[in-house]
Amino acid sequence: MTIIMLLAGVLNLGDQLITWSRLKIDQDGYDLRTWWTRKKIPHQAIRDFELDEYMSRKLIMVCLRSGKGTSGNSRRPFPCAFGRPVDEVFSILRDNLDKTPRPLT
Repeated sequence: MTIIMLLAGVLNLGDQLITWSRLKIDQDGYDLRTWWTRKKIPHQAIRDFELDEYMSRKLIMVCLRSGKGTSGNSRRPFPCAFGRPVDEVFSILRDNLDKTPRPLT
């Protein structure tokens, strides 16, 4: 058990040092990378961000625009706090959303 915990600790420290898990915001959109998944969402696909409450905790939801080939639920969870306060991350996401009109592809 000690070896497993030590290995998990070393992996977590490595993640902190090389910033494997991160949220990158640039001109192309939002690139969210965690240990197991990677989500890329272009600015033109996002309508807005909303705060929702799930199990008495705040959760950031991304509201996607409806376009060609999209159907169903246009709200998806956007888990990107990485230990930071949700309100702070939410503010950063909304402030950096590029609302320049572009066609959906």
